[in-house]
Amino acid sequence: MRIFQEDICGPVLRVTPFDTEEEAVALANATGHAPTAYLWTSDLQRARRLAPSIESAATWVNSHNAGDLQASPGSAGREDGQGNIDFYTQTRTVFVAGDDSPVPRFGA
Repeated sequence: MRIFQEDICGPVLRVTPFDTEEEAVALANATGHAPTAYLWTSDLQRARRLAPSIESAATWVNSHNAGDLQASPGSAGREDGQGNIDFYTQTRTVFVAGDDSPVPRFGA
C-alpha cells in the first residue's frame, strides 16, 4: 500500500497484520527506506530475533522515538552521537596577524 511506501510527517501509525515472523520482516523491509522501525511486543525473545533482520538505521523495542545524542552513529538515520557532531562540523583554520607581524615578501 502507498502508506507503507512513503514518508509521512505527523503522528501516524501504520499497522498491518502478519501470520509469520518471516512475513513481518518482509513487510518491514518492503518499504525500501526505513530510517526507524518500532517493534511492540510482549515477547522480548521475538523482538531480539526480529530486530537484527529489519533494515533500518535504528530499531526501538517497546519504546518511542526517544533520541539520545550519546547514542552511537547509525541510529536514527545517522543523526545521533559523535558521528552527528563530526558529520555536521566543518573544521576551518583562521590565521590572524598581529599589528607587529612582518609580511614576508617573496622574491623581493
